[in-house]
Formats: sequence, structure tokens, C-alpha cells
Amino acid sequence: MSLAKKLLFAAIAAALGLVFLEGLASFAWLIPDYQRFRADQPKAAEFKEESHSRYDPDLGWVHVPGKHIADFYGPGRDITITSEGFRGREEYLSGKPAGRYRIVALGDSFTLGYGVGDEETYEADLERLDPRLQVVNMGQGGYGVGQCYLWYRQHAEALDADLLVFALIADDIWRMAGNRTANGYGKPTFRLDGERVVVEGQPAPDKISTGSPLLERGQGVDYFLHRSALARSLAALVPDRSSPAARQDGDQLMAVTLAMIRDLDEDSRRNGRSFAVVLFPELRELTDAAAVETYGQVSDVLGAYCASRRIPFLDLRPAFASQGATAQTFYLDEAWHHYSPAGHRFVASQLNAWLPTTILGYPR
Repeated sequence: MSLAKKLLFAAIAAALGLVFLEGLASFAWLIPDYQRFRADQPKAAEFKEESHSRYDPDLGWVHVPGKHIADFYGPGRDITITSEGFRGREEYLSGKPAGRYRIVALGDSFTLGYGVGDEETYEADLERLDPRLQVVNMGQGGYGVGQCYLWYRQHAEALDADLLVFALIADDIWRMAGNRTANGYGKPTFRLDGERVVVEGQPAPDKISTGSPLLERGQGVDYFLHRSALARSLAALVPDRSSPAARQDGDQLMAVTLAMIRDLDEDSRRNGRSFAVVLFPELRELTDAAAVETYGQVSDVLGAYCASRRIPFLDLRPAFASQGATAQTFYLDEAWHHYSPAGHRFVASQLNAWLPTTILGYPR
């Protein structure tokens, strides 16, 4: 080998060695930086729902079957979970009682009845308003649209509802971003492949302990891949697949939501069931201008889509807003301002007036 070639190979080897050493040094410096990064992340909080929830690989978490906690929300305000995993004191999966019209109320903690007793939820109020009804409480604290969708699909055939009411708040849409909640539970993620809903991240990540940094699946790898000089060089050659699902934007999450509503509608039509969508307002969506605007945009999109498919849609914000200062009494004085017993009674009264005029075959 000529001297020139030897010098060339030596120069290339030296350059590669320097790159390798730079990469090692970069990662060495990144370790303490990453430790600081972890320490600066929000920490997993402890939520009241954890007292009656457990890890689930498909949904992230579910109710503990058969759990009963007396005075959970205060004196006389018990929470009861059936052996089938729904809130309430009746069993449902063995079949519908003769002569009763079964409604499945699907939603999050507002449908669960966070803060109120078993007999103070809007489902229980609906049954009192019309004893011909049997209303299944399929509410779960913290669920987004996607988890509600999956949970109902697990039990749709056995529940054999006459009517499915999908009751959501606007925030349920954004909850589909990312794969971990504020209290450390993992959850599946969702995207569209054409028009098909694709579920990813199952089994869901295990719950992390209270006080642990809230890092989503892939976020640690993502940190190193974007901070290391060597990794940045490699990333120019290899596509970056490390970004967490939390980077989905609002339009993508809304598109997934509409696809899930379509699927629930089609399933209901195939099986001779009725289907309706109801949008619940939070307190801030009555009082905060920015929240009111966002809520209005969500309502407009949902309303237009439901109209295009002839799905009954009810936005309850106008009814709440029409109550003026009285509407404040419809919310509890706690961090998330869930509905008070008066709020649940108001929701039940609105549904009781709207459903008979809207749903074919509803008891009249």
C-alpha cells in the first residue's frame, strides 16, 4: 500500500475514532442531564379513583369488580362496583329484565358520578323519573374517548342495549394524546389507517408509583436521540420513530373521535340499537372565554358530523347557561368541579325531556 493510501486510511480511522469518542463523551455528559430532566418532570399524583380501580392491559385501568366503599364521597355517599365492573347495584350481563328499556350511559367521571353517591348519579335519577328505564353506568374516571370506545366494544353484545348514549366532555378528546395519565396509569393510543381505527400500545404500560416522574413510553429514548450529537448524526440516516403519541395534534384526535362515533353508530344500526351523543359542559366552559370558544368548536364539529349521519346529538351547554347563577350549584366545590347531586338531577331532567322526542322506540 502506498504511503498516500496509508495516510488516508489513518486520517479516516482517526476521524472515526474522534466521532466515537465524541459520542461516548456526549452520552456521558447526558446521563446527569437526563437525571435532571427526569427530576424536572411532573410527578404522578394520587387520585381518589385509585381506591376502586386496578391495572388492565387493554384499557389501562378498570373498576375493581365487586368493590363497595361506604361513605366514599362523604356520609351516605357510597360507591358500589358490580361484579361485572360497572357502577351500580344491579347486574346486567345476564340479560335485560322484562318490560324495561335498557340505556347504556358511556363516558368518563362525569358519567361515573365522581363526588356523589350511588343513588345521586344522573343514571339513577333517570330511573326514578321513569321506572321503565334501566340505565347502565359505564362511566370511568379519567377515560378518554378511545378507552370508552374499547370498553363498550368489550361488552356491547352481552349488554344488548336498547339505546347507547355516549356522554363526553370536550377534554375526553385530548385525553387520547399520550400513553400515561397524571396519576401514573398507562393507556393505549389510537390513530387512523385510512378510515380504520388502529389501537396501539397494548398491553398498556404498568402504573408507576405516586411521586415518580411522568415519562411516556419512548420519551427517555427520545430524549437521548435528540440531545446526543452522535445520535443526531445517526438520525440523519435512520428515520426517527421515537416520538411519543402525545404529539398528535387536535385535528388528528378529533378525526379519531369521529371515526369511533361512526363505528359505534354502525354497530348500533347493525344490531337494532339506538345511538345518541351528548356533550357535557364543565364549569370553566360556562365561565372562561377561551374554554367557551374551544368547547363551541368541538360542539360544532360533533354536531355537524352527527347531523351528517343522522345521529341524535345534544349539547347541554345552552341548557346549563340558561340557568344563570343557578348553574354554579350544579358543580361540586372540588378540584375538577364534577356535577353535584343538583347537576346530575338537571342532566337527568334534560335527557328525560329530549330522549323521548328524539329516539325511535323510546318509552313514551
